This record gives sequence, structure tokens and C-alpha cells, in this order.
Amino acid sequence: MPKAVKYGLILLAGAAFALILLGLYSWFIDPYDGYGEPEDLPPVKISGKDVFITGISGEVYIIRNDRIINADIGDPLKEGDVLKVVDQSYCQIQFSDRGTAGLDSNTVMLMKKLVNAQKDMQIRTEVLMGSMLYRVNHLTETDEFKVEADGVLYDVKGTEFLVSSTADGTLLAVEEGLVHYTVDGEEYDEPLVATGEQVFITKDDRSDAKVYPMGESAALRVENLKGIDQLSTDSGSWPVTVVLETSPVGADIYLDGRKIATGLFSGLFNVGSELDFLVRKRGYVDETLHLVISQGDDKIYLVELEPADLETTMDESGSVESFEGILERMRQQYTIELEEAQTRFDREISRKNSEINSLAEEKTQLSRDKKDLEDQMEQKQEEVVELRKLMTQIQELSNQE
Repeated sequence: MPKAVKYGLILLAGAAFALILLGLYSWFIDPYDGYGEPEDLPPVKISGKDVFITGISGEVYIIRNDRIINADIGDPLKEGDVLKVVDQSYCQIQFSDRGTAGLDSNTVMLMKKLVNAQKDMQIRTEVLMGSMLYRVNHLTETDEFKVEADGVLYDVKGTEFLVSSTADGTLLAVEEGLVHYTVDGEEYDEPLVATGEQVFITKDDRSDAKVYPMGESAALRVENLKGIDQLSTDSGSWPVTVVLETSPVGADIYLDGRKIATGLFSGLFNVGSELDFLVRKRGYVDETLHLVISQGDDKIYLVELEPADLETTMDESGSVESFEGILERMRQQYTIELEEAQTRFDREISRKNSEINSLAEEKTQLSRDKKDLEDQMEQKQEEVVELRKLMTQIQELSNQE
């Protein structure tokens, strides 16, 4: 055999061996090989008595006994735990079978009280900062569910509502039901907030809290309650874990039309749920993922986006909002909020004018009553004078006899 052929065969054999080794490395070691295929995950087992995390987007932490723990779906929360949701992140939790809540970006919540019992449950959360959306089931007479924020205590028996704690004060907006509240342990004139209403309690004037129709901003945020589903806590019926990652990193993830995450989302879902995900990033073609959740179908899904062609990219460039457009949109939003504030102000002025008119009428009536009393007093005085004259005449007649 010629040497050239022999050396060529050796090189081919070496290349083939190297390819086999590379394939084995990719199969057993390389974590990115086949990453587009769903990867199995162990199931998350929950207790029906727990308060636990059901969904995470971004970075969420549990602060427990001065330890900072990376939160994960299925993690139970204990009395005294602080749940911290950082910027551009989101978290969902479930209160046993009593209700659910969503924690917005930059929100810190304290699990102030948690008493689990066979029939009765006592829950008190405190919103230290940020916003939380609650959906609470109708409770029994012995159940207790309360939310605290900046000295305001909200007593809930079954409703959907938003609590937001800001530097200026605390906002409560009710989507459905009734919420009773006390401020610094005291009740005021209107302690009930009903469906479609809101109340803002400032830090400066605690007693001057008035109930108004829910504003547009609060209504849009409360709309997110529709995306919070309650998991079944029946024994043996474990929820299914769904983790969604995107390539490239940082694509927006939508679930049933609502944006839920950027880049990474993990959540627990009931068996039988149908999920429609949309993954979108500027410069790439949208991708969708439809899932029907089956028992034991716990998986990680990687959604890979393909770069958009030139025509699509140019169309997108035309849809980019200009600086002037952003200013105009902000101006319109400001105008709407200003009109809402003006409406509330006009309503308050009207109420004050009614009170003034009522007081004026009372004053007029009191003036009339005073005049009547003066007239009666003058008449009585005249009668007294006449009576004295009569008594004098009687005395004179008596002396003559």
C-alpha cells in the first residue's frame, strides 16, 4: 500500500475517532446539546396547608432568619419570612386553598402571621414596599385573612384587590367584593371599600381618607388578577412544573396575551391546563408554544427565535415609537389622570358645598327659631306685666273690703 494512501487512511480514521469523541462529549457532557428539546424535571410536591410560591420571573429571594435564599417554585413560606422581588421581576404565591397573590417588581412582603389548622387558618401579610394583587376565596367565619401596609389594616372575607405601599401613602383598589379597613387602629367614616372603588391614605393626613371610583391606572393593574390561577391542593394531585427559557436571552414571554416574564419563567400549573405562550424580541420572528399539561409532564422548554428578514426588520423600525410619540403618550396619560383627579376634586367640592348649604339652612332655621323664642319671650313678659297689674287690682279691692 502506498505511504500516501496509508497516511490518508490514518488521518481519516483519526478524524472519525475525534468526531465520535466529540459526539460522546456533546451527548454526555455538553449541556447545550439538544437544548431545544424539552428537558425533564422532578415534580414539585406541595402540602395543602402550605403557603408556597407558584410562579417566578426574574430574581426573587426569601429572607429567613437573616439568611437570603434564592426562591424557587414550590418553596413554602413560613411565619416571619420576608419575600423580596427585585427590579423587573415578578412572583406568585398561594395561601393554601384560601387564595393567591401576585407580587409586582420591587415589592417586599412580610409573612407576619401564619397559623395552619385543620379547619381554621389565620393569615396576615404586610406589604413593606411595592404592590401586591390578592385574590382571596370566600372564607369561613373562623378564618382570618388580613393585609397590613403602613399602619393600615385591611380585613378580607373574600375578594379581589390591590394593595400598594408608596412613599406618599397606601392605596387600596377593589376589583370585587368588600374590604374593611382601620387606620392606626381606628375606624373612620367610610371603612368599607366596595367593588370598583379605591381609597388612598396619605402619610400626612391619616384621617382624611375618602373612597372614590377606581382609577384607570389601578384598574389596569388589577386586570392582572385574571392571570393568577389557584392550584389544586388535593392530596396526590401534584401541580406540573413548566420552565420557559429563550434564545436569545432577554426575549419577552407572554402567556395568554399577558406579559409574564423576560428571558426566563418558571411556574406551577394544574393538570389539564392549556397554555399558549408567545415569545417575542425585536429583530426576531415571533414563536409560539402551545402546551396541554399532563401529570408528570414537568419540563424545561427552550424557545429559539430566528432572526427576522430585512423586510420585517425595516417594518419594525417604522413601528419604533419616537421621542415625540413617547412624550405625547405621557401627556395623554397625564391628561387622563389629571381629569380623574379633577373629577374627584369636583366631587369633593360639591360634597363640601352641599354640607355648607345644609349648614346655612340649619343656621337660617336656628335664626327663625331664635326669633320665635324671642317673640314668645316678649309675649310672656307682656303677660307677666298684665298679670302683675291684675294682682295689684285684686290686692286693692281686698284692702277696700
